[in-house]
Amino acid sequence: MINSDLLLIEKLKNGDNEAFDTLFREYYAKLVCFAQNFSIDQDDAKGIVQELFIKLWERRKQLSVKSSLKSYLYQSVRNACINYLNHQKVEVKRQARIQLPTKIEFIDQIETSELEHEIYQIIESLPVQCKKIFILSRFEDLKYSEIGEKLGISPRTVEVQIGRALKILKNKLKDHFVIILIIISLETLFVFL
Repeated sequence: MINSDLLLIEKLKNGDNEAFDTLFREYYAKLVCFAQNFSIDQDDAKGIVQELFIKLWERRKQLSVKSSLKSYLYQSVRNACINYLNHQKVEVKRQARIQLPTKIEFIDQIETSELEHEIYQIIESLPVQCKKIFILSRFEDLKYSEIGEKLGISPRTVEVQIGRALKILKNKLKDHFVIILIIISLETLFVFL
């Protein structure tokens, strides 16, 4: 590490405002340009660098620089930019989830709760064994082999009973089938957002 860096760090640790001003004037503009290389607009880049300098001042007594001060600052900005971009991705996904219901207003003629109620009524009306297998599969997420083991039947029997339940559901919900496919597609879309 350069002697001037050591001296500047020591002054910072002791709360020397002039040392901080020197550091700020020397690196602020360069670090903002560096942050913009991460496809971050100028205002956000300025905010990231300003936040870095605020934290630097607040935590000056614990400042531990292993290499050069310049490397430390650039690495800190790089990490802050990566965190910022990751946060932006999460925020975009969250906004997409919040806004999606307004995009599916074409379904508003069917109340979801009514459709759910109808589905549960059909499931309740299934033959006892078929209903039990369907619930274990769809609501408890058990595999066919796990259901077979739990009920003492073969996985093939489970498969046949699930097919039977789905056929009954399809026949009784044929008027709503297109809507159900759209809802399932939208739920699948949420997984990838």
